[in-house]
Amino acid sequence: MVFAALGHRSRGFDLADGMLEKARQNAVGVTNPPVYDYGDAIAPPLEPNSIDALANRNVLWTLLDPERAFRNWFTVLRPTGRLVIIHGVETGMTPEQAGDEHKATYNDDINQRLIGLYRKPTLEPAMPHARDAGFVDLQLHHLSAIEEFERQLEHEGGGPPAKTWVALTATRP
Repeated sequence: MVFAALGHRSRGFDLADGMLEKARQNAVGVTNPPVYDYGDAIAPPLEPNSIDALANRNVLWTLLDPERAFRNWFTVLRPTGRLVIIHGVETGMTPEQAGDEHKATYNDDINQRLIGLYRKPTLEPAMPHARDAGFVDLQLHHLSAIEEFERQLEHEGGGPPAKTWVALTATRP
């Protein structure tokens, strides 16, 4: 929705009807609201070479087949298209604690298929998948401005818990 609010034509996809409905409700009042459709983040229902940018937030850690996701994202982007992956995790938990909590949430098969990002403040494990799919100019970013904004909201008593925010950006050549 942020991209739509900035004036870009945007589409969003989810496999959960409840999430689609929540997204539509959040877009009420946006001048140029996104179109939200049923679809899989791993293989968004888009034509090859059809979009200029693909972004997701807190999605990558949930994907059972990240290699396929990166290949599909590469395919739907036009040459020079940008990939932006945003990942936020609550602070105050060590990676070891996060890993223990994660392992209790999923069975062993699922745990082995995920790329190890659950509750970890990094996107480093995603870099090889992006490179193997053909992306170039891979960069990791620490989104400190978002962290500071959330800290201010939390301090004022109305915001979400503090998080560490990072992003991975890449380009389709």
